[in-house]
This record gives sequence, structure tokens and C-alpha cells, in this order.
Amino acid sequence: MKRPESNRAANFLGPEFKKISQFGSSSIEIDSIYRIALIRWVGKVDIGTTKKIIFAGINSEEFKNCAKILLDQSNLVEFSTESRIWLKHFLKNNAKGYNKKVIKLGSVKPQTASGLLFSNFASELLKSEMPDLRRKRFDNVGEAIGWLI
Repeated sequence: MKRPESNRAANFLGPEFKKISQFGSSSIEIDSIYRIALIRWVGKVDIGTTKKIIFAGINSEEFKNCAKILLDQSNLVEFSTESRIWLKHFLKNNAKGYNKKVIKLGSVKPQTASGLLFSNFASELLKSEMPDLRRKRFDNVGEAIGWLI
């Protein structure tokens, strides 16, 4: 005999992300119920896109309430060297302020070698600058969301 689904499972809708900003194909979105910021890096990400996405997030009121970050790199082709250098300096100067506020980061693996290079770089940088941050890498967005919520 099959067990009936619990009300909790039947009523689970998951996050509903609201787009805060988009530059090219990359974007930042927020789910205020689960307090998740979703950053999607898509294609070849240059310094202009990097700065616009990061600043759009940190300047939004919705982002200030987020305790979890979902970094979707599944469609990332390349993250420019200039962007990596800028992001490294940005995190070194600002990460301590987010170290206790942001508690979890789920990242989705990129499909390209150069995307994976950035992903590994970002993971090590976050590990050193935000030691309290719980991090985990996933094969897809659904798995990452499940872990974050």
C-alpha cells in the first residue's frame, strides 16, 4: 500500500526568484522567502558584467536579507582574468562583512575547462576570505537549491 504524501511535501513550491538585474545573459535574482541570492554567470563574463552583477546585488535591499547564495555557473564559458583579479580584491576588502551574514553557498559546476578554472579559483578565495561559510558544489541547480533550503 502506498503512503500518502505529507502536507509539507505536497505544499512545497520551492523558491521563486525575482530578477534584480541582468547584464548580457548573466543575472542576479533573489528569493526573499528562503533568503537565497542566485547569481547566474553565463557565457563569457567580462569585467563590466562582473562589476554590474556584484554591485546590483550588494546595492539591493533584497540582497541584504539573503543568508544563502546559489552560484549557477553551469553555462559559464569563461570568466576573464581581469574579472578574477577584480573579484579577488573586492572579496579581500569586503568578505569579512559578509562572513557571519552569509551562511551557505551552493555552486553549480561549469561545463567548460575555463569555467571550472574560475570555479576552483572562486572556491579557494571564498574558503580563505570567509572561513565560516558552508560551501558545496553540485551538478545541477535543483540539487543546490535542495541543499540550501
